Amino acid sequence: MSLTLSAWEWLSLAGGVGLALITLLLGAGRLLLGQFERRLDLRFSALEATRQQAAEQWRASFSSLDDAVRGHEHRLTQLLIDLPLQYQRREDAIRQEVAIIHRLDALAIKVEHILTCDTRACPLRETHLPGVP
Repeated sequence: MSLTLSAWEWLSLAGGVGLALITLLLGAGRLLLGQFERRLDLRFSALEATRQQAAEQWRASFSSLDDAVRGHEHRLTQLLIDLPLQYQRREDAIRQEVAIIHRLDALAIKVEHILTCDTRACPLRETHLPGVP
């Protein structure tokens, strides 16, 4: 049993085998690319889920921070409203203290004059109480 083939037959056989190998390689390549694409889709869907979860955490965190900021702003506004009612400026306190000290000094001077006066001839008595003997 001998196999005799002409050159054209050998070429067509080699071309058929080559074509079959190329088709097999292309099919294997498409299969590999399909698997890569499925794995990439899985990875991207997992990344998207993680991103969505992180975005929700950020939203929750920022909303709690926003609530805290609004609370602080409300307290600060209330403090600005209440502050003039409960706070005395330093200059006002000094002015008030100086006025009280001047009144006390004037009172001390009057008491000193009264203590130095004679009961019969007191100039204060004549100037302040006219007609009193």
